[in-house]
Amino acid sequence: MFSKSKLSFLLLAVVAATASTAVTKASTIQSDQFTGSAGSAPNSFWTLSAPTGNANGPASVFQDGNGNLEMNVPAGSDAWKYNRSYAPFLTQVVPTGEPSNYEIDTEVTMNGGNANTNTIGGLIVLGTTNNGTYPFTVSLGLQNGSTFGAGNTSIQFQVPGDTLDFFNLPSSAPTGGPVYLQLVRSGDTWTANYSLTSANSWTELGSVTDANLNGQNSTSVGLFTKAWSTNSAIGTFSYFNSSVVPEPSSLGVLAVGGLSLLLVARRRQSA
Repeated sequence: MFSKSKLSFLLLAVVAATASTAVTKASTIQSDQFTGSAGSAPNSFWTLSAPTGNANGPASVFQDGNGNLEMNVPAGSDAWKYNRSYAPFLTQVVPTGEPSNYEIDTEVTMNGGNANTNTIGGLIVLGTTNNGTYPFTVSLGLQNGSTFGAGNTSIQFQVPGDTLDFFNLPSSAPTGGPVYLQLVRSGDTWTANYSLTSANSWTELGSVTDANLNGQNSTSVGLFTKAWSTNSAIGTFSYFNSSVVPEPSSLGVLAVGGLSLLLVARRRQSA
């Protein structure tokens, strides 16, 4: 039988082992601080999808030389429900070896910090059916212009043809941002978070599972800007970060199992 002192020591050892065995793998999705020269194209690991044919002109996507990426989008550049239209997507493929739990985040300012109705920009995820039925899987963006009950400036968590959740910015917040946006992938679920102050303090907006996305698997992630009415839009992104959420290792799981056995032994000793 275990003495109290020996059992306490073993319990502490198990807890310490569990706490120290979380495994953090490096994300294979590329982060980007947009440090290129003014007017330079995005880095080569990005893929730009910007359909041509808009009568109002093409979209332009470039680094501004001040540590930002700009998406200049003419009026009539949408991507909604079944309509791909002319909105630019800047994405990178999620590599096959990417862990199942990861997060992406950005800081976005719309239209130089000014209101420009019916425009939105932020994070986007593409899935397995985005070359056919739907133009995107999920998006999280800063929007000017009311939609689905939201106010004139809001943060929108959307799927094609529907807004899942939104947050109306308070009147004290800058009309066009900046705001901080984060999408977290955990298993088969996307969770949308936002912050008005920093990338260190997040508020959850909502979540959605693959089962509610017609079974789509996420294949690419990145940035977007849309302008679906008569106004143009400028989405300015200060960075794009990707990181992996730590997962417990097998040693940590064994430690938890050992803790359970020790607790059983302690109860038997006390009986």
